[in-house]
Amino acid sequence: MLLEILTLVLSGGTLATLLIFFVKRHDEKQDKNDEIKKALDDGKKRFERLERDIVRTQLLVLMAHYEEGDQNELLTCAEHYFKKKAEGGLEGDWYMTSLFKKFCEKHAIPLPPWFNGGE
Repeated sequence: MLLEILTLVLSGGTLATLLIFFVKRHDEKQDKNDEIKKALDDGKKRFERLERDIVRTQLLVLMAHYEEGDQNELLTCAEHYFKKKAEGGLEGDWYMTSLFKKFCEKHAIPLPPWFNGGE
């Protein structure tokens, strides 16, 4: 009888230890998953900022080297930069809005419908 009681106590203790082990392991995995998710989100934000910076630079170069009548590349680049993210754009609007607007006016380029002009 003493042996049976001792076996039950040890089995219950072992079972509790095993359950605690699995719960801790699950929590540790969840913590690691949260860290990975945060790192991926941070990386995505940095990539989006970098892409916006690169496209802004391309747009400035195209504006600086613009030749009359050759506006297709310029407008394609500007559209990608200024359009909303939901429309596939970068939603860029730092200081480029006024520069782009003045550039279009100076070169008699009609403002495209996708350009909000800071409104």
